[in-house]
Amino acid sequence: EMMEEKEVYGLIAIERNEATIGLLIGKKIKVLHRFESYIPGKTNKGGQSAARYGRIREGMAKEFFRKIADVVKQEFFHMKELKGIIVGGPGPTKEDFLKEGNLVTDLKEKVLGVKDIGYADEHGLELLVESSEDLLAEQEIHKEKKILEKFLNMLGKEKDKTSYRKDN
Repeated sequence: EMMEEKEVYGLIAIERNEATIGLLIGKKIKVLHRFESYIPGKTNKGGQSAARYGRIREGMAKEFFRKIADVVKQEFFHMKELKGIIVGGPGPTKEDFLKEGNLVTDLKEKVLGVKDIGYADEHGLELLVESSEDLLAEQEIHKEKKILEKFLNMLGKEKDKTSYRKDN
């Protein structure tokens, strides 16, 4: 039980044609799911139909985002040890996912940050962790501040339950 990692973060690397969901457990990355969207690229032909094809692609993207949000809910919602979620991907896709993916509010509130990375596969999860060291360090500092604040409050209110000394 003491060897069990307590620091668990959810990772979502997403772009329009693929997404990878994983966990950062201590220093290890565990891939949970990998998805392909099969959304077609832009069409050069079609004349007046080009706008219709664009709407169809947008609808497919929203459906893909909803599917990813459902899987994220299944994986992360009941996870008590989850400290936060980090979302990454190229371009504006990650913001579109958070806006249009219908992610559950409890999970949306756990999003620590959104990072711009070039990939949405297993390598993308590694890049996401590398670029999120600042967020992860902030979490550690925040936890240390809470502990110190609790100690100082007890020192002021319940002196007989606290002690400290200077090492020589």
